Amino acid sequence: MIIDIRDRNDEQQANDKQLSILKEYFPACFKVDGSFDIERFKAEISDKTEVVNEGYELKFLGKSYAKLLASTDTTTVIQPDEEHNARPENAFSENVYISGDNLDGLKHLLKSYQRKIKCIYIDPPYNTGSDGFVYQDKFNYTKENLQEKLSVSEDEAERILELTRRGSASHSAWLMFMYSRLLLARDLLTDDGVIFISLDDNEQSNLKLICDDVFGEENFLGQIIHNKLNSKNDQINIQKNHDYITCYRRKGTCSTSTQILPSLENETSVTKEVFKEGDRFYIINDSITTRGDGGTLNNRKNLGYTIYYNPKTKDFLGVQDYDLELALVSNNEEEVYSDNIELVNKGYVKIRPPRVRSQLGAWTWELKNFNDSKDEILIKQNKNGYSIKKRTFVTSKDVVLENERYFITYTDRKNVKSIAEFSSNDGAAQLSEILEAEAVFSNPKNINLLQHLISLTDCKYSFVLDFFSGSASTVHALMKLNADGGKRKFIAVQLPEMLSKENTAQKAAYEY
Repeated sequence: MIIDIRDRNDEQQANDKQLSILKEYFPACFKVDGSFDIERFKAEISDKTEVVNEGYELKFLGKSYAKLLASTDTTTVIQPDEEHNARPENAFSENVYISGDNLDGLKHLLKSYQRKIKCIYIDPPYNTGSDGFVYQDKFNYTKENLQEKLSVSEDEAERILELTRRGSASHSAWLMFMYSRLLLARDLLTDDGVIFISLDDNEQSNLKLICDDVFGEENFLGQIIHNKLNSKNDQINIQKNHDYITCYRRKGTCSTSTQILPSLENETSVTKEVFKEGDRFYIINDSITTRGDGGTLNNRKNLGYTIYYNPKTKDFLGVQDYDLELALVSNNEEEVYSDNIELVNKGYVKIRPPRVRSQLGAWTWELKNFNDSKDEILIKQNKNGYSIKKRTFVTSKDVVLENERYFITYTDRKNVKSIAEFSSNDGAAQLSEILEAEAVFSNPKNINLLQHLISLTDCKYSFVLDFFSGSASTVHALMKLNADGGKRKFIAVQLPEMLSKENTAQKAAYEY
């Protein structure tokens, strides 16, 4: 079997996986000899996609080599730890702990867990120059092999081999190391799965670029700043009190307004007053006016339409009755706007966005959205004129009558905050307390930070993966979360350099 895999790997090209996907969905774009017809492909997608010949892209030495490594199958074999698995407490475990190279580990996991992992957290090498990271390749490719497989020049093939031979810690070596692993990790995630990656300034900007390349820029959820709450003076000019946690989802199948990170920790119970209109109930939300310097008509020229409202009939309509070009430069209402005399003569009053610091204001809704969603708009007269607010209709069965007023109670989920404060010193203290020993691992992650990240995702009954496992902090955090409810299952891959500490790490994980 392994001989067959090696034979297939020898024939594998860097872009074979991508071509197989294209062949599945665009068979007409392949010629009789199997070559890809790019012009036919352009014609196939021309109605929906603008085809460009130049664009912004990430390039680094060894990118095609990393794709090749991700596309070849592993020739290693996983050998179960029979003694460990036979223990009564482990007999029915659905957790997986693999000790070995994580590139091989990911390839093995793909055979059983493709599209099944809901959350991935990794704390990869930071490439600081002092963290011990070097790229040391064990794959025996010759210069001629790489020239043929990667379609690169002799000079580039030699440079790639030189990176792998000397154990480089350059930016290209780190990118090559990470790129192949992230390609495999993406295929493990469910469509709504999320990956969290901890890193500092050394490679954070490069990580963002390769993640845009692997997951797609549209699937970037954001960057969490981890305030480590340390006072160590580790820099001459600006000391490093924080690092970064980069967040991506696998696939943008939902709208941008959908919460991929439900933020379970930030759930609060909210009670609001409800109002009745006929047989329907609704709650009143914020007004559709903007605030701040950016919310002016000079900055948002398309959002200054006039709402014409008839106080007698309660009918209203948004009308663009102003000069778009003047809206960019003038704040004189009489100069910019032209009243719709026909509507005014019918009894309609003009409601325009309130001024912002003496400048003409703007709405938050576009004109078409406003006119298409008038049922969601509530116009009320007050001492200053009229207020324009959004309203949301609610199910009558959830409404409660108290003292002749209606109320509804619901769970509110807030957005995830971009700053997380968890002491890095606490991580070492937490591990030392369990192992009753000091400095077994350098810089273990704070368990509370990992609990926070995992709880942000809706993975209460799903798989969570860490393929840069060291002290097993992710596993520890997962077990603590499960102790409070939930049936999350962990999958961890421990790196070769951690093998000497394997028993200690697993004690930390399994004895919780």
